[in-house]
Amino acid sequence: MAESANSCARPVVLKEAALDSPTFRATAIHFGEQIDIIERWLENYLKSVSKLAQEVSALENVVNSYLAASAPPLQVSEAVIDHDYTVLALKRFGEGAKDFWQSTLRGMKRIEISVADPVKHFLQNDLRMLKVRRRRCTMHGSVDSLLLRTRGKR
Repeated sequence: MAESANSCARPVVLKEAALDSPTFRATAIHFGEQIDIIERWLENYLKSVSKLAQEVSALENVVNSYLAASAPPLQVSEAVIDHDYTVLALKRFGEGAKDFWQSTLRGMKRIEISVADPVKHFLQNDLRMLKVRRRRCTMHGSVDSLLLRTRGKR
């Protein structure tokens, strides 16, 4: 229960930030923790996306062998499989499956460019900037405690 009260974000008004109130510091700490959580999540997500992009070639070979095996051999007699309906249906199914798998695999190959690159850019630029600002905010708190200790010694 204490964690849920601690993890609840509270809006901070400009006056509280200027006065460096406990509410402002608690909110700054909360958002700092959220930055770490987001960073870990996105790094794991990028690893998964990269692994998926690498595994696509193996999947492509499996799909191609599946598509090749889905059509019956040409030597099959019409007495066994009806050439007018069944073979035509299997041929159309094969064409549809081929189109589906080609578009799916093409999309999976582009996932690194369309998904991973923007996330990497966010991690390297925007999130890094937020972490720098968080560090400055925590340094400000340590400077304050240092000032209080030196004032107390006088």
